[in-house]
Amino acid sequence: PQSVAVPGTRDRILALGSDLKSSICLTADGWAHTSQFLGDLEHPRCLDRLRETILGLQKILRIEPEVIACDAHPDYISVELAEELARAGGLPLFKVWHHNAHVAAVMAEYELTDPVMGVAFDGSGWGADGRLWGGEWLVCDRAEFQRAAHFSEFHLPGGEAAVREPWRTAAAYLSALGYESSQISGRLSVAPEAVETVVRQADVGVNTAVTTSCGRLFEIAAVLAAGKLDQSYEGQIASEFEALARNGQKIDIPYRCRIVEVEGCLEVDHRPAIRSLLADADAGTAVSKMSEGWHGAVARAIIDVSLRLREKEGLNEVVLAGGVFSNMRLIQLARGFLEEAGFTVFVPRLIPVNDGAIGLGQAVVCAASRAAASAKDLISIGSDQPEGGKDVSWSTG
Repeated sequence: PQSVAVPGTRDRILALGSDLKSSICLTADGWAHTSQFLGDLEHPRCLDRLRETILGLQKILRIEPEVIACDAHPDYISVELAEELARAGGLPLFKVWHHNAHVAAVMAEYELTDPVMGVAFDGSGWGADGRLWGGEWLVCDRAEFQRAAHFSEFHLPGGEAAVREPWRTAAAYLSALGYESSQISGRLSVAPEAVETVVRQADVGVNTAVTTSCGRLFEIAAVLAAGKLDQSYEGQIASEFEALARNGQKIDIPYRCRIVEVEGCLEVDHRPAIRSLLADADAGTAVSKMSEGWHGAVARAIIDVSLRLREKEGLNEVVLAGGVFSNMRLIQLARGFLEEAGFTVFVPRLIPVNDGAIGLGQAVVCAASRAAASAKDLISIGSDQPEGGKDVSWSTG
């Protein structure tokens, strides 16, 4: 367990974190205490371990929670458990948006209280518009956030199947670019009938989702450049793709994304970068060069968006958070661009960069929101109110 100072926090909060890379957090008397890594909650033994850890950590720290915090995802196992605990204890339940929690956790580590630009890149998390986010730029303090920019959306056909078999997402992406199913089948070396099924799923929206996930984008790039079709653990082919790029020399970044403004929010169109990667793949370019080019394109998007947001918001501090930033080559490039432009950059050191930090972030947002707002300022969910308990409230973000 790791303790992080959170000055001014007096609430006794139990935050249940995320379903993947689960870890919980308990706060009291200006400190947030995070648990050890607990695993993936879809496995019954990990869920049992979570329950044991909740009781054990409360006993060790002598903290009896007065608030339960959790993710905003409607189908998370941890959210179901949070609702159960809130009902049983007659406690308020506070739901926090996933990427807000990512940024808030890093803010807590560095004791940042003023607004920052948060770059939250991961596999996916439930967004405030009811879609799967994962490539976000947030303007936020500890209590609230505003979505300022994001990657453009693409299809995630088959849900979790697309995570295990990233060729599915790559096939849907190629279809959206105008490729015929026969061309996709030949390029990916996947059976035509399998490609047809995936393309049809994406076209009609059956068993598919749309996402802005930077993590899934890395998988698409890896599939198209290196031809790897599936993976045995989340992020495997993206990690292997990174390993090639880390040996690259300084480059001029041949791939670029396009930034547009849509209804007051910046949108990063990654299609130009993917098209350039496809052209290089057709030309027989070394996979290492394509990997370096893709990493450069994402890093360049980070600095390009950050420069625009600094001009608009006047913010100079940038937080990098989310599992994608376990990619050291991406951090190296992005941090170099940002610091060269005069930004102050914060990357987690004491806490996990991935979902292992979500519990801490939830507790920080919950505490700050409760301190900043009276009960009338919080948004009651109504039907989700714990039986016999207090109002269930969303983060004001």
